[in-house]
Amino acid sequence: MGEGKDEVSWNSMIVAYGQHKDGAKTLGLFQEMAWRGLDVDMFTLASVLTTFTSLEDFLGGLQFHAMLIKTGFHQNAHVGSGLIDLYSKCGGGMSDCRKIFEEVSGPDLVLWNTMISGARPNLISALTIKSEIPNRIQVNNALVAMYSKCGNLQDARRLFDRMPEHNTVSLNSMIAGFAQHGIGMESLLIFEQLLERNISPTSITFFSVLSACAHTVKLEGPKYFNIMKEKLELNQKWNTIHA
Repeated sequence: MGEGKDEVSWNSMIVAYGQHKDGAKTLGLFQEMAWRGLDVDMFTLASVLTTFTSLEDFLGGLQFHAMLIKTGFHQNAHVGSGLIDLYSKCGGGMSDCRKIFEEVSGPDLVLWNTMISGARPNLISALTIKSEIPNRIQVNNALVAMYSKCGNLQDARRLFDRMPEHNTVSLNSMIAGFAQHGIGMESLLIFEQLLERNISPTSITFFSVLSACAHTVKLEGPKYFNIMKEKLELNQKWNTIHA
């Protein structure tokens, strides 16, 4: 087996053990790979970081982070996601997470999702304003959903109103958020916006609207049920025609 193939095989095994959370074998293979002087890739390094995180070995993770800085791999978005996950779950500070994020060359959606999962909302909001985001609407949608699920509907609505564009996901997040927290009328108002903009509702919209109706004084359930039924049937017919 040639050296190139050997390195691919080693990297693949480390990634596989990392995915199955077999920390001892992941670290053992990585140490032997380093001893042999074989090249590693970003997926291997991310798997090793995942191992440190699952073992809650923050000290080992810090030492590994130092090695990544020396080799320049800390600037990779995939590796950066692993570092942020390590720091957010094993006792690192949010200032550390932010520093890691800002050192990455070209943050991608994976990195943003890791920040959203592990960091405080106010930090994420600041970063969305400051940074160049590859797909801003997806990040904003994730933030709106996060605020809504946490019950912070004021910030969810503020961010929603500031968004330059919306799609079905954006509107569904707001409709579901208001409905889940018993603010039915606001939920139905967002649904009316969806209809006015000719944005196609989904089954998620359907159940959220019915839930919103249950939290309103007016008995408008049948009205919205018929609207949703008509819209979903039209969408299904349209998709069938263009299949």
